[in-house]
Amino acid sequence: MQVEVGPARRPGRADTIYDRPLKKDDLQVEPDGGIALTIDASGIRDGRSQYRYRISFTAAEAGKLVSVIASTSGN
Repeated sequence: MQVEVGPARRPGRADTIYDRPLKKDDLQVEPDGGIALTIDASGIRDGRSQYRYRISFTAAEAGKLVSVIASTSGN
């Protein structure tokens, strides 16, 4: 998985702050059926700093991700 960060409101260069395959431990199933993705990645301005990023998907949002993947892979 790769995470890039760049300016949202103006042209500019994006920097990669995370670039490695996901591990099973990066994903957690929440009690409500949602999924949380947690990674430790570089900071935006200082590559020496590390920050913990967490993205939470509801069960419905996770289902949408799966359906998009299934529709594009021919499954």
